[in-house]
Amino acid sequence: MIKKLQKRIAFTLAGILMLIMLGLQLFFYISNYYYYAEYQKQLMEQIADGYINVDAGVNRSESIEGTREDYMADDWYLPIWVFQAGEDGGLTVTQKSSGVMQDDEKVLGTAQKILNLDKSEGIYKRNWYLHKDNVLVMMNDADTIIYYEQQAAIILISGVVGFAVIIICSLLIARWLVKPAARAFEQQKQFISDASHELKTPLAVIGANAQRLKGEIGGNKWLDYILEENVRMGKLLKELLTLAKVENTSLPEAKEKVNLSRIVTGALLPFESIAFEKEIEFWIDIQEDVFIKGEEEHLKQAVIILLDNAFAHVSEHGEIRAKLGKKGKWASVSISNTGLEIPKEEQKKIFQRFYRIDKGRNRAENRYGLGLPIASGIAGRHKGRIEVSSENGQTVFTIFLPVYR
Repeated sequence: MIKKLQKRIAFTLAGILMLIMLGLQLFFYISNYYYYAEYQKQLMEQIADGYINVDAGVNRSESIEGTREDYMADDWYLPIWVFQAGEDGGLTVTQKSSGVMQDDEKVLGTAQKILNLDKSEGIYKRNWYLHKDNVLVMMNDADTIIYYEQQAAIILISGVVGFAVIIICSLLIARWLVKPAARAFEQQKQFISDASHELKTPLAVIGANAQRLKGEIGGNKWLDYILEENVRMGKLLKELLTLAKVENTSLPEAKEKVNLSRIVTGALLPFESIAFEKEIEFWIDIQEDVFIKGEEEHLKQAVIILLDNAFAHVSEHGEIRAKLGKKGKWASVSISNTGLEIPKEEQKKIFQRFYRIDKGRNRAENRYGLGLPIASGIAGRHKGRIEVSSENGQTVFTIFLPVYR
């Protein structure tokens, strides 16, 4: 839970910071690009209108506001062509800036393709162009366009690098933010563990004395109530201790190679007689020699919990299927039963402590809503997960565990 909260905070914070960073970068890039594009458009419009003659000396300050320099014919640093479109669709070069070395036929071919685009302005193969009143102005500004392409690549690269930096910083901040919650959560788990240990002895004493008293005075409904509740409390304490143990992150991880096929088979066999008594079809499909790293006792307990849950909720004369298989890096243990479906909104809640869909029935059967949280904790302790699906009158619980390699 704490790790999920930490990840959620980290990725939320990282997402917000990334949006801000990329938003600012794109704003400055786009505003700068369109400012320059507008400048080029004004220049080409004034060339098309005859205010600027690229063959002769001009005073650009008279035609474009905000500039001060005089540009003579030899000062045009960009290749610029001015074409006149004839009635037959042909093009004639009427002006070109000095120093243009490109082949006129090649330039005419490019200009003809621009006319065929049927657009009044834009960029074609790194050429700015403007088509106005049968006059086509074409400006080869490859260096500037390459510059903006490089800037776009820089934004992309800086975005990737920035994302990595932001993720690391966000994880550190998230870890710092959830420290109080993590501490409180650990204290809560420690309290449950300590309280359960402390209650074991008095419960054992109460049970022993009640049994002794029953032997001396005979049957008594009050003593029967005491003994019944003592058994219930003993089961609850045992489940609480198991849950505290599987959720204890300070314990070393299991490194022992175990045969999951043998463990699951051993857990399944005692339930065959229960299935026979309840007239339930019990199908078993176990793949041989599936090995994982884990704790045999806990893995067996997880399978028994799912089986017990299936037998508790199977429909009358229904069907239960147990299957173990391996696919790629994962082994899967699935237990399915026919019966009432678990509503979609309940499927995530059933792995919470003490959560019970049918509270009255579960209390009568001494079920406290701890079995599935224990199974989930065992799966998590083995770096796996547990999933549930419930549809078409069939409920399936599946534990996924990494296979031994």
